[in-house]
Amino acid sequence: MSAVSLTDCQTALAQISSSQLQMPDAYRVSLSVTPADRLQLVAEAVRRNYSNLSYEALPGQGTPFSALYRDVTELHAGAEYRLPRVALRAGWWSDPSHVSLGPFPPGYELDTTQQHVTLGAGIDVGSARIDLAYDNADAPALRRATVGVTFGAPSLRGR
Repeated sequence: MSAVSLTDCQTALAQISSSQLQMPDAYRVSLSVTPADRLQLVAEAVRRNYSNLSYEALPGQGTPFSALYRDVTELHAGAEYRLPRVALRAGWWSDPSHVSLGPFPPGYELDTTQQHVTLGAGIDVGSARIDLAYDNADAPALRRATVGVTFGAPSLRGR
């Protein structure tokens, strides 16, 4: 019997199952302008082809799934104002209803077009950056607050 080294990987690879999953395509057109030294404005249209979302079930494991989603174009707009160590951000985006027909009752809030107003800030702290963001969506279930930390981030002054 040979000795087993603790530095050698002892994991065996085994395929458990497989499937064919098609993800939505996304295409984006953006325009960014800097009308003043510290101010940047952005406008964007994002086309999402949700109708591509589907997968084939394995034999004996259910029926194929094809999402009842429709293709949509989201509109985004935003602004960022930079101070020496802080960037202040505000934005808006329109998220059209993705569902063309489905299990949702009429008027279900996730089956309607949602408007989002966003606020945020980026703060330089040494060699790191702390990003704070809040998304005030029409539907309470879609509202989000996030905090992110990037280590070794480029300074907000350098952008």
